[in-house]
Amino acid sequence: MVDIKNNHGSQKEFNDFTIAEVWRRAIPVKHFELYKKDCFGSLMFYDDYEIESENGWFIDYIVPIEKGGNEEIENLQPVHWKNLNKS
Repeated sequence: MVDIKNNHGSQKEFNDFTIAEVWRRAIPVKHFELYKKDCFGSLMFYDDYEIESENGWFIDYIVPIEKGGNEEIENLQPVHWKNLNKS
């Protein structure tokens, strides 16, 4: 795991099921099953999870834990690593 914190200070490790479910929440890219976009329109590649690459991405909290958020799927979103501090 890359030592990077999301914008809410978490370094939570997620299991394969959660990673796949959060990926499903990303915006589809027509004709490219393994590529999707985050809420900022940045292109992400499924296999680049937790990698600071051109299309790398991380799981981020929509509502931070410290502000009353939780670790349920509904509060998690896929975000390109360069957009972590924007969400």
